[in-house]
Amino acid sequence: MANSIRASVFFDIDETLCYHGEDPTKAVMEALERLKANGHRFFYCTARTVSTIPPCLVELEPDGVVSAAGSRVLAGNRIIYDRSISYRQIRPLVEKLLESKIPFMFETQKDSYRLNQFPLFEEGSFYLNDLREFDALGPDIAVSKMAFLTKKLFAQKEMQAQVRRLFELIVYSNGYCEAILSDVSKGLGIRMIMDFLDLPWSNSYAIGDNRYDQTMFSCVETGIAMGNGDPELKAAADYVTGTVQEDGVVQALKHFSLI
Repeated sequence: MANSIRASVFFDIDETLCYHGEDPTKAVMEALERLKANGHRFFYCTARTVSTIPPCLVELEPDGVVSAAGSRVLAGNRIIYDRSISYRQIRPLVEKLLESKIPFMFETQKDSYRLNQFPLFEEGSFYLNDLREFDALGPDIAVSKMAFLTKKLFAQKEMQAQVRRLFELIVYSNGYCEAILSDVSKGLGIRMIMDFLDLPWSNSYAIGDNRYDQTMFSCVETGIAMGNGDPELKAAADYVTGTVQEDGVVQALKHFSLI
């Protein structure tokens, strides 16, 4: 039987709902639909920008989204927080990265752009050849996050230091790292949503896989780590579910009688 007390559940997307960039499995999609049908609230809490969330997840109409690791926060369709780096702030860094031939990409809330032959996320992104093409985007551009190949960036300590003046680096085991704004977090985004919607702390859940998802756990009653998650996150979790390949999200929702 589903839990009769209305819950609030915050889901990471990559390696939690989705495996290696694929759409969620049928079982995961059906579980989210049942969660909603049972009267519970659910939210996405992701390092992705809103524009890169899989359409099938958007179509489920979540109750809110924490995107770009907390840079933009939506309650329903209403933006309640929006933080970005302006064209004026980011241009000197982009110029230095181009000169240093470090592959990178940056994302706005609408689009993604790759430079210096950045090899990932080609589908749905735009390629820029030089600073002139960056400048052509216009002075109103606002950057929510960046991404790098870890080895390429870390090989140049001075460039790494310049990136860290604006961003915090999240390093993944696959040789890729994300640069998120240093004064935001998923946890802060969750807190904003819960305050704005006046949601109770009791019967609130967060599910993630990366050690940086610990900020989510501090803002909810129950933190759930994926079986494929980092050991550090598992140690901080109240419950460890199956892996993303085992549809661990479905297992967790059943364990807590939410579906």
